[in-house]
Amino acid sequence: MDYLSIKIIMLFIKFITFILTFFSYFKISFAEIEITGYQEFFFGSVSQSYYKGKSNHGIDQAGMSNGTYSRLTGIYNQKLFNGIEVSGIYSLGVRDCIGDKTDNCEDASNENSLAFSGNFGVFLVGETASASSVMLSRLTAEAPLAEPDSVNYQSFYSTDDENNYGSANEVDYGSNAVKILWLSNIYNGLSFALSYTPNSGEKGSGNNSGQHSTATNSTWGEYNDVLSFYSKYAIDYKGIGVELVYGQQTGNAGIIGTNQYNDLEENSYSVRVNYGNFAIDYRKNEADNSGQIKNNSAGNDEGISICGIYTLIITRIGFCNVTTNFTDINNFTNSSKLISNSIDYALSDNLRIGLLYFKNEQIANGAIRTDAKGVMSSITIDF
Repeated sequence: MDYLSIKIIMLFIKFITFILTFFSYFKISFAEIEITGYQEFFFGSVSQSYYKGKSNHGIDQAGMSNGTYSRLTGIYNQKLFNGIEVSGIYSLGVRDCIGDKTDNCEDASNENSLAFSGNFGVFLVGETASASSVMLSRLTAEAPLAEPDSVNYQSFYSTDDENNYGSANEVDYGSNAVKILWLSNIYNGLSFALSYTPNSGEKGSGNNSGQHSTATNSTWGEYNDVLSFYSKYAIDYKGIGVELVYGQQTGNAGIIGTNQYNDLEENSYSVRVNYGNFAIDYRKNEADNSGQIKNNSAGNDEGISICGIYTLIITRIGFCNVTTNFTDINNFTNSSKLISNSIDYALSDNLRIGLLYFKNEQIANGAIRTDAKGVMSSITIDF
């Protein structure tokens, strides 16, 4: 054995010794870290009769999808000398936010945050959810397969991107743009949440620290100085639980060329009722002409969802009806309607299989632009 080979072996032994010593020295600290994970896979088939108003479009999508939200999450906890609890979350997804692997980079499930808890409630800073995302009831996300909220079903058909149909959720829902979030403690069923986002474009793989300068379908995209304040009142009476949530969001738009855009002014609210194994909710968001060019007639941007979930031991059954509306600059009404019925079954504490049927229709200026219906099955696991 030559001198170089011996030297390489010795260096390798020193490296292994260092690693073992390092982990041995810090084993108490690492004991405070919890690693969790989530994986999802989907199988779908869709019959699409209209795409962008055409029936003879040649689109027939089916197959498999590796989903959007598979990830590893590290969670750590410790207590400061003054008694304040500190915790952190850092997510590492299969989408590494490099190149084309950006499916989930801007979603709040891809979280990177630091939280401080005490008698004052909880303060969070980082890439985390907004006040509205935390407070509003959203059975669209709690339903089996987390659909229609996760929109994985859209992997199997094509929607119209040439018209604005209104938003099914409030502005910046699910966005992990860097923000500060405060959650109050609960006082006799009453709680509050407040979040501030300096720049809603500062998220995921982006490095957009300046003013936004583009619009999609004539709608402003990323607001600055977004302030979101929500309150919730929850009460339980003879086994019937009721949750009432109301909140507002404001934010600053800007100017593109010679066009000035309306600032964000949005109201949203939800009502939820729980009884035994059954839950139902109604949620509505109203942004009106927020983000539209000033002094034109576009607006009436709103979304409504009505959902229900029934749980029977290890089986869950869900239904949702989601509608949106928008009035364009020509005073024509655009609308969309999504119906979803879903069921899932637990094979263990962590592994679930599920099945979704959905139908989606988009109408612009009185003409059908999208008409699709299909089925999607899933296998998901938490570990």
